[in-house]
This record gives sequence, structure tokens and C-alpha cells, in this order.
Amino acid sequence: MSTDSQGQYQYLEARPGSNDRQLFLKGRRIRAEVVYHAIHGPDPYTPEEFAENYQVPLEAVFEALDYVARNPSVIQADHDREETSLRARGLLDGPPPTNAGSSANPGGSLSLSARREINAACRAAEMKAVALADSHYPLDRIPADPGEATAYRSEREKVLRDAREEGRREVIERYGIDAARLDAIDQEGRRERWPRWDGLSDERGPIPAFGPARTDESGRILMSDEERAARRDAAIRALAVVGQITDETDTDEVWDEVSRGLEGAS
Repeated sequence: MSTDSQGQYQYLEARPGSNDRQLFLKGRRIRAEVVYHAIHGPDPYTPEEFAENYQVPLEAVFEALDYVARNPSVIQADHDREETSLRARGLLDGPPPTNAGSSANPGGSLSLSARREINAACRAAEMKAVALADSHYPLDRIPADPGEATAYRSEREKVLRDAREEGRREVIERYGIDAARLDAIDQEGRRERWPRWDGLSDERGPIPAFGPARTDESGRILMSDEERAARRDAAIRALAVVGQITDETDTDEVWDEVSRGLEGAS
């Protein structure tokens, strides 16, 4: 990892153990580029909103923006590493681009199967964050006193926000993608109304659900080759999970989960 320009910044630092060369917000697992895309992305924060929502100094936000603007080659090097990793894992379609992409639009495209899996991983992370907030601050235990209730809700929101941030970071690191690509996948999922993850997973991660196939007015199935391949991959993974059920795990709860997964993959 490079520490290029680190001495110029008070609120940025290199992160030991990370493959990224770019700097992070000091004491947080937030890359400088994440700040940049949050403020210049399709649903932008103001610097003040980002600082408040992520509980970081406003000066740290401005430093991150300055760092990304001054170090495009470092950001691009991280994108190139991510793309190489994705291609090695078979998650990136198409030939390598002949020209390097910009930091806002790295070259290459993920397969539908990979995008659906990443989207499912995001939904799983969201469910985990909500469960953590519920365990610390159950909604049925909000104090009756208005002042105490406000403080209770504020603490719950902080736990939920931090857990969401941690879950998002884990998805980004697990799949070797950047924040901009994750945002694009999330928007695609909402636009195409991808079904919510139903809880079925294997060693690769959450198995995406698909729901009923679309049909035309004559009842003929409308499905691209890419979607057909993605559904086949999900179905094979779901069937493999069935094959791993043992006497110890042969419960109604497990079979309910498996049935939901098979229905979603078919």
C-alpha cells in the first residue's frame, strides 16, 4: 500500500492490511474515494451531510475530496487491481478495456449472476444491521419519557448506521469492487425490482433470488441468455445446498429456507 501524499493530510491515513493504495479516513474503514462518490454520485450528499451522517470532521471530508482530485493515478491503480481480481474469479464479462477507465466509471462489466449475488449480499447486510439494532435497542422498549425516548432512538440509529456502513464495507471488500459500482448495482436492483434475498447461502455467499420469469402477451417467456445463465447458476447452487443437508440439519426451518431459495432461483 502506498502512503503517497499522506503527510499533507491531517485526517487521512493508509490502512494496514488493505490492498488499496489510496488513503482512508483516519480511524475509519472509509476510503477517500467513497467520500468522493458519496458527494459527486447520483444521489449526492453535501459535505456537511456526509460529515454529520458518518460522524467525521468536516475537514476530513474536504481532505478526502482534495486527495482524490490530486491522485487519479492512485485511484485508477486500485480500480485496475479490482478488475484483475474480478476477471481472475470469473465475475467480469467481456475483454479487458484498451484504455483505462475513469475513477467514476471503471472499465468492464459484471455478469448478471455476479450483480445479483452482490445485490443479495447487500440485502443480507441490511438485515444483519437491523437485527443488531433490534438486539441493542428493541423498538418495544422505547422509554415513555419524551427526552429519554429521543436519546434512545438516537442511539439506535447510530448502531444501525454504523452496522450498515460496516456491512457495505464488507460487501465491497468481499467482491473486490468500489463504492460507485456497488451504488450502480443497488440502483439496477431497485429499477428492475429484483426480489429480496430470501436467506439461502453457500460458501460463495448469498444465493440470489429471481422470482417468476417475465412473459409476453402470448405467455411466452422473455429471458436473455445472460439471465438464463444466471438463473441456472443460482439453481445449481441452491440444489447443492440441498445435498449438504444432514440428519442434524434436517429441520422444518432449513427446508422452508431451501424451498424459498429454489423458488427464487427457478
